[in-house]
Amino acid sequence: MKELMTLVRREPVLLHAMIQAFLAMLMGFGLNMTKEQMTLVMMFVGSVTAFITRSQVTSNPEVAKQVEVALNTPAPEKTIT
Repeated sequence: MKELMTLVRREPVLLHAMIQAFLAMLMGFGLNMTKEQMTLVMMFVGSVTAFITRSQVTSNPEVAKQVEVALNTPAPEKTIT
């Protein structure tokens, strides 16, 4: 169980895709749900996994600083030879 939770924390987007694929497979094999119900379930799964994904993302100040420098640095002039 601990390995599963580690995987969920490390790869929440993979969990999202697996759950949606599983639900789509169940519908394909005759799960009695309307399209609207399936859409609501998929939206719920997406919002939960987005919440998990967001909690696992942290900003890196060093990378942000490098991006800011890169964006503020003018592009070198091209010379035609």
